[in-house]
Amino acid sequence: MVDIMDKMRINCLVLVSDDSDFLEVLREAKLWCLKMVVVGDINDGALKRVTDANFSWRDILMGKAKKKAVSVAGEWKYHDILKRLAWRYSPEVEKNAYDLCDERENAEMNGISSANDGKLNPKGR
Repeated sequence: MVDIMDKMRINCLVLVSDDSDFLEVLREAKLWCLKMVVVGDINDGALKRVTDANFSWRDILMGKAKKKAVSVAGEWKYHDILKRLAWRYSPEVEKNAYDLCDERENAEMNGISSANDGKLNPKGR
């Protein structure tokens, strides 16, 4: 399983058990940033605290799990989008882009246009 997580071939781990012996497996999966879902009658809460979503058998039989699953999947989707946007943002690139725009605006205000290679603008005489 660690080999599969190492190669990033899975994004979500689903455990169908309420056995707390799987706690270490879930903790390892959390270190690998996997999303985790547990299905089972979770009594002690140890597995609940580690997972992203958990469903009891009663929730599944009553249909509550289906509604909650849609909500959880939507949250994951938005979280992933925000995460990708955060990694794309580069303050230095942003700063350089604005600095370049500011220099052009200042030059145009002073009568120098980049189109005529730094010569005086005829209107600015």
